[in-house]
Amino acid sequence: RVKLVVAIVLGVVLVLESVGAIDITNIGGECGGAAFSASANGNPTASRFPFILGTAVNAAGSRMAVKHTAYDTSTFSWFECKVKILDLSTNILSSLAGGATCGFSDNADASQVQFGFSDAIQGVAFVPDNLSIIVADGTNDHTSIRRVMLSDGATTTIAGGFSGYVDGVFGVNRFNQIGGLIVLPDGVTVIIADSKNHRIRKMSLTSGNVQTLAGSGNYGSAASWPAGGQDDGAGNSATFDRPRDLVLSFD
Repeated sequence: RVKLVVAIVLGVVLVLESVGAIDITNIGGECGGAAFSASANGNPTASRFPFILGTAVNAAGSRMAVKHTAYDTSTFSWFECKVKILDLSTNILSSLAGGATCGFSDNADASQVQFGFSDAIQGVAFVPDNLSIIVADGTNDHTSIRRVMLSDGATTTIAGGFSGYVDGVFGVNRFNQIGGLIVLPDGVTVIIADSKNHRIRKMSLTSGNVQTLAGSGNYGSAASWPAGGQDDGAGNSATFDRPRDLVLSFD
């Protein structure tokens, strides 16, 4: 039996479950209508995700973390930048951190946390100890990585700040629109798709130090056009075109 959880950007979460054939079940959210302007917790019928930015499922397959935002079509403004937890055994959705206002604010009180608004992929990953999740956050001028505690939603910034490109420790390191990120099984190393810097980078959750793994920062050579960013090579000689997401292989 194989279970695959799929998030659709306009607010629907599905389970594709293989038992000889593929059965598809809506386990949370709806799209269209009110889903564009408000979110809601509860069961699959009641729950809504306006714009899903990132999702992750824990190793046990019991919980999904969802980062989402909403857009008010009457005021042309973003709101409800939140992280929520979907219980995959009951399909009940509940808020973990974030409130009605978008922004950049850490807080021990989950309801006072602010996340940035975006319509681009922003990765979410469970730390293997299952005590916290790591969340990519930001807008065009501010890009950060946040840690959200699963026990109470307390949120702290652990990397980044104003957008840019700098390796180094927290307070120094900079990113420019992080897409996907993953936490390796060692529970310490985070691999990051730094989209607008056209690089793949890694970070230590222990030291907070960030290093560039691959990517020159350029789109790629004329030979790779129109695909762009497809020049292979070692480390900084390789090129990417705005890498948006990552997948961990256990080969």
